[in-house]
Amino acid sequence: MIGKTNAPEFGLGSQTYNPVFGTTFNAYDQLLTSGGSSGGASVSLATHMLPVADGSDNCGSLRNPAGWNNIYGFRPTFGRIPSGGFLFDTSVTGPMARNVPDLARLLSVQAGPD
Repeated sequence: MIGKTNAPEFGLGSQTYNPVFGTTFNAYDQLLTSGGSSGGASVSLATHMLPVADGSDNCGSLRNPAGWNNIYGFRPTFGRIPSGGFLFDTSVTGPMARNVPDLARLLSVQAGPD
């Protein structure tokens, strides 16, 4: 683990704001949201602060921030990556990266028997 990026309270919402760390804005336009709940991770990737990141996805939390910050986010099928059942049974953990080869490499590290 390198560090913690910003996420909305309880990891819910399509924005990245919380009362402790404030708001994480879009990497390319400070008037726009970075998306949520992996908004901090997506901005960190887009601004080259991180080579790869992971996150959880229940209702688009990997895919929306990735799309809004011009990176890649992948929601794998249930059981591809071991999970502790965080929050909801529909939530999965997945990789984020600036390019597809890096995304595939992180997925290969994360994947395994559940």
